[in-house]
Amino acid sequence: EAPADDAVVAAPTPLEGPPTVVDQATCEAACEHALAIALGELPAEAGDETRQALADGMRGECPKRCVERASLESVRCIMAATTLLGLGACSE
Repeated sequence: EAPADDAVVAAPTPLEGPPTVVDQATCEAACEHALAIALGELPAEAGDETRQALADGMRGECPKRCVERASLESVRCIMAATTLLGLGACSE
């Protein structure tokens, strides 16, 4: 049975204001925020399997890559983004 949409997108860890460090918690929140944007912009005909594959892929790799490579500026940019185009403007 495919998960409901709310099971695919977990609520990001709330941050108190803009991030001040690039750590695991900040990166997890930024990755969940980016995932929510990506899932929100998928076409309506995208199936649950596509949504789950995207969620699994981002949750598996995004936080690790973020901690290893992201700058504070890029994490702040991700958290401020509201669209995929906005996310695309954020450097890694």
